[in-house]
Amino acid sequence: MIINASQKLINIVNSPIVKNHLDRALTSDVYAARTLLVANVAKDAVETGFNIYQTLKNDNISKSQKKFIATYDAAEGALTWVTQLATGLTIANSKVQTKIYNKLFGSFKNTAPDLFTKGKAGFAIATSLIASTVIAKRIIVPFFASLFASHIKNKLEDKYCD
Repeated sequence: MIINASQKLINIVNSPIVKNHLDRALTSDVYAARTLLVANVAKDAVETGFNIYQTLKNDNISKSQKKFIATYDAAEGALTWVTQLATGLTIANSKVQTKIYNKLFGSFKNTAPDLFTKGKAGFAIATSLIASTVIAKRIIVPFFASLFASHIKNKLEDKYCD
């Protein structure tokens, strides 16, 4: 059974699709950054689903609070995904990367050209992930999600308390 599963995994890893993906990720800093960004957003989507499931199954929360918390989690999750993708893909764009990298490290272009060239790939990956996670997920989304949750709460109170 274990041998059969490991053989299937080996077949998947050795498939032309996976090999092509790995080759592109190793040769293109922008492609690697986009791959990591999409993987990060997919992880957040699963996490949002799990949070909603936990909220709805929690017997210590009243029914009305469950609906609000689940709605808030869903809104925050969707806002997070969109913001992360928009921010990360913008920063992972090769034109944007070139401008940012040249602005920050342009002095190395003539003094250490090898270092300048090698550093660009890691910089693209790091900046797209940092921007999408820190700026989008930790700064922008909580601010707007709180406003959106307050708006939903007020609408629910107006609808059910009158």
